Amino acid sequence: MLFAHGVADRPMNGIGDHAGSAVTRPANIDHVEVTCPDHAIEVEAISGACMMIKRELFAEIGGFSTDYFMYTEDIDLCYKVKSAGYINYYTGSCSVIHHGGGSSHKRKENSFANVQIRESIFKFLKKTHGEIYAVLYKISMFLAALIRFCIIALAFIPCMLMGRRSSCGASLTKWMNILRWSLGITKWAR
Repeated sequence: MLFAHGVADRPMNGIGDHAGSAVTRPANIDHVEVTCPDHAIEVEAISGACMMIKRELFAEIGGFSTDYFMYTEDIDLCYKVKSAGYINYYTGSCSVIHHGGGSSHKRKENSFANVQIRESIFKFLKKTHGEIYAVLYKISMFLAALIRFCIIALAFIPCMLMGRRSSCGASLTKWMNILRWSLGITKWAR
């Protein structure tokens, strides 16, 4: 949401090279070093772990939405910025270390976080793309959870024999909870 000089402003033309890189962080790594472009690039959304926005713009677009208990409020804010005619920018000229999960990852397997992330995405999609789109997302999460649960269940006995019972058990619990959410059984997530 900022230009190279660090403030949000109206869209500008000819920002230059829009090439960027995406990084996937393995679940067991807390910090990843990434080489980023040293100039501002246009992006769809910015992580709430580190974003800057002018107070006036924040007020103009209504600030963070109260539609979400946790997760997705940063994506929603970026969506509102773009809808108001502004552009979200990423700059690699600064560095921040985010110790993520402080609000939700108190134990190894966290049912709350796994379900709440998906519930927040569902609410965002319903708000921005409509009921059908959101329901299709929930169906895709059901199918993904069902497939993953079945595969992990089949691997559970070999996992036990290899001494990895706790990690397989945690994975089974995670995907069972996501299955329950996708079927509407998890009432607390609403």
